[in-house]
Amino acid sequence: PGDALNAALAHGALDAVEIVNMDMQNAALAGQQAPGTPDHADHTRIGVVAVASGHGFTAIFRSLHAGAVVPGGPGANPSTHNLLAAIDGLPQQEIVLLPNDTNGLLAAQQAAHHCGRRAEVLPTRTMAQGVAALLGLNYEATLETAVAAMNAAIRRVRTAEITTASRDATVDGVAAQAGQYIGFVDGALVAAADDRAALVDLLEARMALPDAELATLYYGGTLGHAEAEHLAQHLASR
Repeated sequence: PGDALNAALAHGALDAVEIVNMDMQNAALAGQQAPGTPDHADHTRIGVVAVASGHGFTAIFRSLHAGAVVPGGPGANPSTHNLLAAIDGLPQQEIVLLPNDTNGLLAAQQAAHHCGRRAEVLPTRTMAQGVAALLGLNYEATLETAVAAMNAAIRRVRTAEITTASRDATVDGVAAQAGQYIGFVDGALVAAADDRAALVDLLEARMALPDAELATLYYGGTLGHAEAEHLAQHLASR
């Protein structure tokens, strides 16, 4: 908020300044919502179906008013049937689908074709791109305008992902041993390392974003909050 305050001070004095965390406000309001009260997503012009893996990303997509979140992700993509069922559960006649994984794109396209509504599939390759797309969505815009804005948001995002190798393998010229950390950039395996922080450095260099303004670290699985904070500080220092 400091930048906003400084910008305003250039034009005059400030009075009754209030700084609040809108994410926390939203969470508090959601917690107060009475059972059976219609969600914001039910009253929008555009309905959103997002594919997500894990409780954390599911909660994020729900907080951004996705009308339906279908379980899926790398190695466990939802079927066309599951996506059609999710669409059928939405009240809107205009739908945006976020597959959030390259391998789920075909099922999403088939669901859009057979659903009997106006439906657009955004080519989100990662869940981080899906989050960016939702942040760029004006739910009251026309479908064409909304999709254009979401596609623009996707193009501004690059995603690095870290996991561990389950077996010895060489993929795309990258050799990894079982148990090593392996890193992907926009879905392509690019590096392997024994040290997680070292791999973060390699991925950050490969992403080649010298003008990037924001880095978001999503963590889960065996990575605890303290380790995630340490990695975030390490990334920020670069």
